[in-house]
Amino acid sequence: MQQKNLVIQKLLRGQAHISELRRRTIIGLEHENAELKAMLRAHEAQLIQLSRRIDVSESSS
Repeated sequence: MQQKNLVIQKLLRGQAHISELRRRTIIGLEHENAELKAMLRAHEAQLIQLSRRIDVSESSS
């Protein structure tokens, strides 16, 4: 019985550890996703700016 309880305790600790790793992974991925979205918005803004410059240069030619 005591050995069974030890096994159950180990399993519960393992599950808690896995849950914590999952939580940290999710937080890390959410942070990375936010950074990538910010980079994408910056690139989109650059493309819009370049497109406007091209339009201006073509209209003045």
